[in-house]
Amino acid sequence: MIKIAKIGYAKKAGANWAYGVWIVMDSTGAKLYRETFGGDSRMIETMKKQNIDVEKVYGVQFMGSFGVRNTEKLPDIEEYTGKNYS
Repeated sequence: MIKIAKIGYAKKAGANWAYGVWIVMDSTGAKLYRETFGGDSRMIETMKKQNIDVEKVYGVQFMGSFGVRNTEKLPDIEEYTGKNYS
């Protein structure tokens, strides 16, 4: 089972949108990803089509603001293939 949780955001100055910062936890470890405009939902649908269970975890206490430069370097959550590490 894969678990994902939103842990923060990164907003560019003057922008009317923000990156969501997610942690994805699977049997190989945990890794941070970024998403925009519902990328997490599309990732979950892709995993379900591959018969991989994904659970969205709610109630995470940390909802901090991340730096945009660092967040842009994170992989997009829609690029997740079912394993964080080989």
